[in-house]
Amino acid sequence: MTQSPNSPYPEPFLRSFGMNVKRSTSPEPLQILESPDPLGEASLDPFSGDSNVEVYQTTPERTPALCEQAIAIKLDDDKIKAMQRVIETAQVLAAREIIGHMMNLVLIYPEQASALCKFGIVDSLQPLLHHTVYQLQLNNPNIKYRQLFEQPSIKSIYNITKECCQDTQLFSGLVDTAVAELLSASSGTNVNILESCMRNSGSGNGDITMEINAKRAVSFVFCEIICKAVTIELARLNTLSACFGRGESSKAKENFSDPESIEKKIDGVVRLSDAVTAAGYSKYLAGSTAIKYWSLHMLNLLLPSLKLTSCNYSSILPKDQIKIPYPISLTNIDPSNSPITSFDINTAKNFVAILCSSDMFVKIWSITPNKYRRVAIQEYAPSEGDAGKVGSFISLSCGGEYAAVVAGTVIILYRCDVSQPTQMELSKNPIVSWEWSPADCGGDKTFFAAITESQLYIGSVDFNVTNLVHTTLDGTKLTRIGWSRNAKYLVALTSSPEVILLSGQSQCILHVVSLPEVSSDVAWSADEVFVAFIAGNHGCFIAKVTSESKLKIIYRINESVHKGCWSSSKEGDSYSFVYCTEDTIHTLAISTKHETFDVQVQYTISCGKPQQLFFICNGLVLVCVIGNTVVLYSMENGWLIQSHKFHTTISHVRWMDGIGLIAHVAGAKDVSIMRYSVELYEKQRTVLQGINVLGISHLISTSPPHALLLFLKRFQKTFSEQYKYERPKISCYDSLTYSPYLQLLCSLCCRLDLTPLYIHTPRPSHITTKAQRPEWAWLNSYDRALRLSSTLAAGKPFTEDIQAPGFIMDPNTKRSLDNSSWNEEADREIMRWITEYPQHWQEGGQCEVYLCGDGRHGQMGESNRFSLTPFHQPDFSEAQLTILGNNCTFIVTKHGAVYGCGEGSYGRLGQGNSDDLHTLTAISALQGYVITYMSTSRGSDGHSLAVTENGEVFSWGDGDYGKLGHGNSERQRRPRLIQALQGEEVTQVSCGFKHTGVVTSDGKLYMFGNGDYGRLGLSSTSNKKMPEQVLHLNNFKIGQVSCGLNHTLCVSEDGQRVWSFGDGDYGKLGLGSTVGKCNPTEIEALRGIGVKTALAGTQFSVVLTVSGKVYSFGQERMLGIPEQYATNSTIPQLVPDLDGENIISIDVGAEHVVALSKTGKVFTWGMNNEGQLGVGHTNPVQGVVHVAALDNQGVNQVAAGKSHTAFWTAAVKSPCATSSTQLGTPSQIPSEYRKIQHVDIKLIRARLQILSHFSDLIYSSWRLLSYDPRFREVNWLDHPLNSLHVRSVLAPRVQMLPSMRAIGRTMIQGRTYGPQITVHRLSTPDKSPQPIYSQISEQVIKLPPGDLRLPSRAWKIKLIGEGADDAGGVFDDTITEMCQELEKEVIPLLSKTPNGVSSVGYNKDKFVINPSSVTPENLQQYMFLGILIGVAIRTRKPLDIHLAPTVWKQLVSLPLTGFDIETIDSLFISSIKGLSNIDKQGVNEESFHNVIPIERFHIQSSNGTLEPIVPGGNSIRLTFKNRKLFSHHALQFRINESNLQIGAILDGLASIIPVPLLRFMTPDALEHWVCGKPEIDLNLLQKIVRYRDMDRQHYLVQWFWRIMERFSNDDRVALMRFVSGRSRLPADIADVSQRFQVMKTDKCKDGLPTSQTCFFQLRLPDYSTESIMEEKLRYAIHNCRSIDMDNYMLARNIENSTLDDPII
Repeated sequence: MTQSPNSPYPEPFLRSFGMNVKRSTSPEPLQILESPDPLGEASLDPFSGDSNVEVYQTTPERTPALCEQAIAIKLDDDKIKAMQRVIETAQVLAAREIIGHMMNLVLIYPEQASALCKFGIVDSLQPLLHHTVYQLQLNNPNIKYRQLFEQPSIKSIYNITKECCQDTQLFSGLVDTAVAELLSASSGTNVNILESCMRNSGSGNGDITMEINAKRAVSFVFCEIICKAVTIELARLNTLSACFGRGESSKAKENFSDPESIEKKIDGVVRLSDAVTAAGYSKYLAGSTAIKYWSLHMLNLLLPSLKLTSCNYSSILPKDQIKIPYPISLTNIDPSNSPITSFDINTAKNFVAILCSSDMFVKIWSITPNKYRRVAIQEYAPSEGDAGKVGSFISLSCGGEYAAVVAGTVIILYRCDVSQPTQMELSKNPIVSWEWSPADCGGDKTFFAAITESQLYIGSVDFNVTNLVHTTLDGTKLTRIGWSRNAKYLVALTSSPEVILLSGQSQCILHVVSLPEVSSDVAWSADEVFVAFIAGNHGCFIAKVTSESKLKIIYRINESVHKGCWSSSKEGDSYSFVYCTEDTIHTLAISTKHETFDVQVQYTISCGKPQQLFFICNGLVLVCVIGNTVVLYSMENGWLIQSHKFHTTISHVRWMDGIGLIAHVAGAKDVSIMRYSVELYEKQRTVLQGINVLGISHLISTSPPHALLLFLKRFQKTFSEQYKYERPKISCYDSLTYSPYLQLLCSLCCRLDLTPLYIHTPRPSHITTKAQRPEWAWLNSYDRALRLSSTLAAGKPFTEDIQAPGFIMDPNTKRSLDNSSWNEEADREIMRWITEYPQHWQEGGQCEVYLCGDGRHGQMGESNRFSLTPFHQPDFSEAQLTILGNNCTFIVTKHGAVYGCGEGSYGRLGQGNSDDLHTLTAISALQGYVITYMSTSRGSDGHSLAVTENGEVFSWGDGDYGKLGHGNSERQRRPRLIQALQGEEVTQVSCGFKHTGVVTSDGKLYMFGNGDYGRLGLSSTSNKKMPEQVLHLNNFKIGQVSCGLNHTLCVSEDGQRVWSFGDGDYGKLGLGSTVGKCNPTEIEALRGIGVKTALAGTQFSVVLTVSGKVYSFGQERMLGIPEQYATNSTIPQLVPDLDGENIISIDVGAEHVVALSKTGKVFTWGMNNEGQLGVGHTNPVQGVVHVAALDNQGVNQVAAGKSHTAFWTAAVKSPCATSSTQLGTPSQIPSEYRKIQHVDIKLIRARLQILSHFSDLIYSSWRLLSYDPRFREVNWLDHPLNSLHVRSVLAPRVQMLPSMRAIGRTMIQGRTYGPQITVHRLSTPDKSPQPIYSQISEQVIKLPPGDLRLPSRAWKIKLIGEGADDAGGVFDDTITEMCQELEKEVIPLLSKTPNGVSSVGYNKDKFVINPSSVTPENLQQYMFLGILIGVAIRTRKPLDIHLAPTVWKQLVSLPLTGFDIETIDSLFISSIKGLSNIDKQGVNEESFHNVIPIERFHIQSSNGTLEPIVPGGNSIRLTFKNRKLFSHHALQFRINESNLQIGAILDGLASIIPVPLLRFMTPDALEHWVCGKPEIDLNLLQKIVRYRDMDRQHYLVQWFWRIMERFSNDDRVALMRFVSGRSRLPADIADVSQRFQVMKTDKCKDGLPTSQTCFFQLRLPDYSTESIMEEKLRYAIHNCRSIDMDNYMLARNIENSTLDDPII
């Protein structure tokens, strides 16, 4: 077969699949994220991303039966023919029914599979599948590809296929059939049948629709069934191998008795993998994105099974060496007329010198990567006296200027660019050896060394002048010389054990040492420290050159050594030495740390006796020349890379960097260039690793899997290009996750152990430090996350190289790595502890926050409205950062959550309104993000900016002048992403009074807002409503910016330069004048002093240096400088009162300054009208004052607002800090955590560091984690996130933040409610209304899902005939009613748990899915239930619905187990356990049916209906022998009975929230998110209450809370329903969207209370006594449920009604 020069695969193979060399080396990424998918709906089903309702609505038209068609025929003859066909069809159908029944028996009696095969049933599998798929399509034309595999008939065919695979012959037959199908389709031989069987739906974003057509899809359905079946068979063999290794199973031993059978199965999987890969590459099929995805999915099934099998069967499979089929590209240099005698190379000039002794010619060639040319040709003409002396070898000097030909006693020197040679005779004796110096020894001379039998010559050559120094060694015969790499030393070997060490520069003898044996060869280490003397059969001696230039023997190899060499790569004290014995290459790792010589054998390689042994490619590849073969070995692992065999013995091989190997074989008239490079080696590593991991080396030379090898070759390029294509789309949140295609590539990369090859640059194995490739850092995080989660799920110990930041390994913390020592409950309690009490774990202890100044708007919390001295505020204890603004306060927690309180005008608190808040309240719009930096303005109308961990920027508040950066002047009451900064990674922001500055990670400065006075630095005074870069600073990297009232300061990244611009009044620009500047102007006085922070106030500026000095300039009363020290306020002046203090932090408010010293002292100065200086009064202050009250309080950070100041103890967070590094150590363990009460706190801390690090890895990689429930049966695709233990240890930010972020970004803002829905609740004498659930679901299911993604009311309810206008209360009330209808089973979607029906066990008050509700209408209603759950999450209004734990577990995609079923149906589990073990009760085969009433393979489902547990189960008898199979299938039936309904719920849920992210949640977490707290928490209610016309001290308020304490939970629920329409509160106070309002009314005394559900408002009239108030309140909440009883809104609706909108 012909081969392309750059491809290892035959051209006919490539052409048959529409491939060519160019295409195979330049893969294009799949264009599959073109349409936005912010909720990840497409990832739920890559074959059918659309989750439209039509699949449940479409009912195909009924086709008349054959008999009906026959009867309708007019002519009698036609009727007879038709009836004959009906009879024939009936016979075929009967035969199929019989075959189907026989196949069902295999489910019960698997051992009968081989017997059934004798009837030819297996041969009928494909046509039977063809018929089955065809029938399924007729019955449901809209069926999706993934749904086919849920059909019982398809499952039956799969199960018989799986059983047949245990027979080797049937296994091979099935594989042959699948391979033939795939290859015929891939090569285009039956394109008409299979083309377009999977096609892109047109959106190009992964919404891939499988066109289910029997003729087109059956082959891929069949092939997928076989792929999965053979995979399960290899998994079974792996399990048996483990038993065989432990001697536990006789069946395992039987399987292992025939290794040839096992090898056949493995080879079959390789062939199937090859065919699957060909389908993905084929031009006839690969036009479809779905084909590529399908192909990759099958490879993820098949290839890991090969990996496991190759490991388990390594003892019985052939151990052929790995050999990559990359043919070496050969180029022959222009041949001579006669054989070549010798050649040499020069790497400096890429010269090749060739000596042809018979022709007396020397030819010099110049070699480049793409071509070669002859530089010179020299004729060899010895002098008359030397006639007949033939040149024996040629040598090029290190610089490439000279060539030397050795001819007996004569040396002929050539200058490569001069035609006339110079000839000299060294001695009358023949020259034994000649070597040019490998490096310059000093000066312009070129040195050489030569020896005769008794003389050593060292000379320098300048062509015309040759200076020789020779040494005569009497009685010693010289045999060999060897220069060190840099010509520092020269070693001469003798015929005796003596060796001579000479100086390469002075040519003097340094040392003569006698070895134990005679040496034949010498090898120097790269750094000239070590030299190895090869002594043949007597071994090898390694010597060290001491500091005194002496040779010291330090190690001896006591076996026959024929060749040896040192690696050209070394790291620190690590060396690698390779030597060869008769048939083995040994690799030694040598360490010289601590002046010891530690030698370890890394690996051995079997080979023949080499003539040459040397390293190439920076020590990565070892070249071994054996006879007529050149063999290349990888020095990363010792694997054989490839080899090339010549027609005869090789005489010599040399290496030329950038070119390859230059080889000459004996008698040849030319030399061969074998192209090779480091780049080629890196490409080979992937294939090398893949072949090794898959264990397919034995196939490479016999039947190579061409497509699979091509896949491995292209894998890295495909992988990289796909990631680069998708990354920008993920960065801008167009898609929630990476495509399933890229997720599968990631999964396969890790399962084939390719990750280390990509993330590290290749290095020899003796170099332990691996250089990371930053472009692959994301893959490193993903790989580590996957491996750690797999380890945790399996309960295996983490390795000690876990690399958790801050974790210190010692005997006391080692146990934290052992997962078997930490059960799920203990780990869960640890994570609960840090979640519920984060202050316990704060570094340095719990954060203490102190505040002073004005708090009348609530900016200092509920407890204090005004304070002249710092007071402790415990409500702020979670603060990592505290940001003070214009009458408002924000804190950023350690985990990046933002809370705010204070004045809310202009929306400055980001709550969506302008209300003041007196308690810290979470900014819900930022809940999906980790905020790392924040700024808020100290004046004007208030605006704020927040920076996320990814460098995104949100702004909110007053928008005048465009200072929010959204292109307009509108205010934003909720944080909004600044779209103009997308693509920039922002690190720091600053909010001035009327303008804003932003700094990016690459040092760019953007400004926007009011441009008066030139404060934007944009050479004008114009306003800018969008961020605009300050081009004047383009040549500098800016590190920070500060915006004041009307001027700006910015500092270079290195702190050596400071610029100012804007208004110059009072000299606040620091430029020595009061002139304003429109462009950034450098403050010369601050150049080079090392500025840490520069801050702009109203009319002043302050600068802090890295040395702790403080400078100020501007308005004199704000400088902190007493009058006697004030000199010139227009230039920076030192603040004298701080001269002796080392200031580490400083902040400016509107008109005051706060500074913190290294010793913890706090200083303030400036305005004190509100007591903001914290000195106990409001009197004016001259100079700097010391806030003595804060001494010894451990203050670490300070902040200043408009008129209040904050001081807090949280340590400053390092920029590179992670959740695992900034952990303190609690003093004690809270009593509620019982599982860890007796564990050492330090050990708990170490465990928390490990778990936090694991959460960090998952958080950085969650977009790449894939999940496909179709393949749960395959153990290596059983994703570790299927483990509840793994999910339970994930930090809340991993479980919640990505979901909250996706929900926030897809939220429809600016609308208070969604589409209007009409509901008729009133009954008439003739007709009762439909259930509310039915009415609303019928309307909502038809709406575009995007219209329902609102933060409050997803739809607005219009009640027909009722007097209520839905402002939120009606919406809440109808949702509560729908939940009640579901639980009263008015709608047949839920049913009480069997435990509830029987009143036994757990969860008696819970509800499960009704498996009998399968009609299209039911499935629509289940979809609406999913929508309802999604709306509850979005609106943060819990549902009062009591679903069983099994339902929540299925919704988060966790597999159910028998234990889960027992929690809802304990009697069922008891019965099947009793049935399986009935023999232990004395029941035998004869008495079985007398005891067991069940006769067939059917059981009652969870709702009580009788259902077959397997296809055809009603006709399969239950016997004593098959009782355990019955129990198994019964359990599987109950586990899977509601899959269809759960799928419909998830389809509805996926249209509202990001369902793929539920895989990170535990069932309990999802239930709390959806349903909130089942009990009304009075503490939470008191935190969110607001009083009107009263305060907390009012007697009505006091009575109310005492009454609430006496209420039962049912009473409290009734109150909640009365005041809000809902019966539950959210689990988290941050999710409370409305404040509970309690107000006093002027209605009649002692009357009934009223409420407004839309506003969460309770209105209390005046009461005489507490008992009367309690009586009236109880009556109202239990009896007054009607909305708007005064009919005010009813009258209004009637007045405004139209004919089209009647009021009943």
